[in-house]
Amino acid sequence: MIRLIIFDWDGTIAIGAAEGYLNCYRETLKKLNLDFSGREAEIRNLITTGPTHVQELAILFKTKPELVDKARKIYEAELVSDSLLKYVRIIPGTGALLARLKEKYVLAVTTGTMHAVVEAVLKKFNLPNVFGQILTHHDLPDIKLAKPNAYMAEQILHRQNIRPEEAIVVGDGSWDVGMAVSAGIIPVAVLTGYLKAAEARNLGAKFVIPDVTHLEGVLNQLLTD
Repeated sequence: MIRLIIFDWDGTIAIGAAEGYLNCYRETLKKLNLDFSGREAEIRNLITTGPTHVQELAILFKTKPELVDKARKIYEAELVSDSLLKYVRIIPGTGALLARLKEKYVLAVTTGTMHAVVEAVLKKFNLPNVFGQILTHHDLPDIKLAKPNAYMAEQILHRQNIRPEEAIVVGDGSWDVGMAVSAGIIPVAVLTGYLKAAEARNLGAKFVIPDVTHLEGVLNQLLTD
């Protein structure tokens, strides 16, 4: 029986955030009087592959290390402003879904973004804060433990006293599926982010759904399996 649902955040709950992160970098460089246009492809790649924005900024400013701390402060302020939030959307019905799921399951989040960003999205869209645990890459003792490492999922399982076979992971990226597989948890892929259906199945996703609002169908199927 499923007792725990671990959600990814960006691309799973908060749709379109990647373009928002790109815009936050655009605004950060603008405030530092630096050119953005020639670095857009590099920044897009960093957003896709970088475990945290702290590491992304270190790479982005490797020739100007004296600007890293100032850039970080600017970027983090942009993250909780309209620079990001105007790009984010929520699939209609997500709030009601989360409220229903909270009545039956423990809900948690694993994400590469900051707690403050999750809180800002919840506030903007008036979503219920139903999550018993939110674990971010910024909380990790070593960034090597970030997704797709099993560590984040295992920490949630341990704290919630739930076995792997009693949990599912819902996410839009290969790293979400990888974390689930590594932790022995059922992976559910959503097609609102990076993954295509065939790729998700090849990575080991047991279920592939169009978006998070279709999750109850998966849970009902698991009840009958």
